[in-house]
Amino acid sequence: MAILIESDEAEALLKEIDSAEGTAIGERVLELARQEVARLRRTSRSDCAERLQRLEEISRLAAAKIPKDALSPDEIIGCDE
Repeated sequence: MAILIESDEAEALLKEIDSAEGTAIGERVLELARQEVARLRRTSRSDCAERLQRLEEISRLAAAKIPKDALSPDEIIGCDE
């Protein structure tokens, strides 16, 4: 698959990297893509873990606020049966 970059700025930046490091533009683009995918995967996993941890914390806090002598759901709606 060929990639066409229609950005003068992107092309200039890649050429600058190429001249500074001596790596071919294609190699650099591949390396940058791999780094970005790795970052996205790390972020995605850590975001899920952090969100789960926060939800568990909220659940514990909410459960702690329920009085020990709280009414049952049937008592709340007034069912006698």
